[in-house]
Amino acid sequence: MATSYNIIWSGPKLDGKLDFSYWETLMATHLRAHNIWSFVEPGLAEGADDIARRKDQLALSQIHQGVDYSIFGKIANAKTAKEAWNILKLSYKGVEKAQKSKLQSLRREYERYEMSNSESVEQYFSRVTDLVNKMRVYGEDIPESKVVEKIIRKMPMKFDHVVTTINECHDTDIMTVAELQGSIESHVSRILEKIEKGNEEALKSHVNFINIA
Repeated sequence: MATSYNIIWSGPKLDGKLDFSYWETLMATHLRAHNIWSFVEPGLAEGADDIARRKDQLALSQIHQGVDYSIFGKIANAKTAKEAWNILKLSYKGVEKAQKSKLQSLRREYERYEMSNSESVEQYFSRVTDLVNKMRVYGEDIPESKVVEKIIRKMPMKFDHVVTTINECHDTDIMTVAELQGSIESHVSRILEKIEKGNEEALKSHVNFINIA
């Protein structure tokens, strides 16, 4: 596949405030879309020809465009895309020991996570998904089925009927988090509709009773 040499990075610039994991994911997708991610992972091959070297410099230029001036100094002397990328990862994620420490902290937070009675299904799923994504960035391999199991297990008792129905009607071992969220929200919506309808019927009966009286 041919690679265009007129690529413009349109995503957010990495600065001292932007979450690196978020930027890393966006930039990696951007480089893959233009078929030049291979110059970051695994990197420019030894003895590469002029075309490959030019593409490597294209990848490097995209990384340059994706960082703020305050960050540019860190990678200004990098000769290849991989070198620049590794410098940024080291700067923001720290050495391997620090990464493991961060992952352990995220794991503990993940285990403590449970849905509170005050939050919506959407808010709960958003919290869990955000944490899981952070763990995956730091190398944790979490199967979708395990996340689904975790979400179901940590829902309040008021959702027991919904959870039981889902377990009976679906194979949660192959269910995605998005599918689980849609299913739960659908069940909750139907329950609320029945409650509202029941309240309306009760109100009508009350009004009729008053009229008869």
